[in-house]
Amino acid sequence: MSQNITISKESYEYLTRQLAELDEQKLTLFNDFFAAYAPGSPEDDRAETGFFLDRYISYVQDLLAGARVVDDDDTPPPVTLLGCDIKAREVDTGRTEVFRVVSPYHTELATGRISFLSPVGRNLLLKEPGDVLEVKAPGGTFRYQIISIDYPAQ
Repeated sequence: MSQNITISKESYEYLTRQLAELDEQKLTLFNDFFAAYAPGSPEDDRAETGFFLDRYISYVQDLLAGARVVDDDDTPPPVTLLGCDIKAREVDTGRTEVFRVVSPYHTELATGRISFLSPVGRNLLLKEPGDVLEVKAPGGTFRYQIISIDYPAQ
């Protein structure tokens, strides 16, 4: 079911290019990620990650299919997507962090750029401000509340 949103022409074109790249590179990204960061992962982890990636692509396709495209509009998409900056508060500590969810090839932990295939990145995508999520990561279990979403210039 498509969503009726208003989106700038620039954002529409950016997301369309992003989908084409994801579709073209999906298998390579997936295999490279598991070879580099999670060798020997259980098949369930691989299947869950593949399901997530397919769900993300389907969601963005649906979002774009129902979008009303305008020349000048600063209204961001309603959820967190690849390339956006996500300001989140760690529920248990109150600490605020800013993440940018990116391709595994552009990960830079020191600058908050995290892979969309990592546990944190996967859980941050397709969320709205106010959502609370629980992330099970190698460093423990963390709960974050999404404070805001910012879409830098494409």
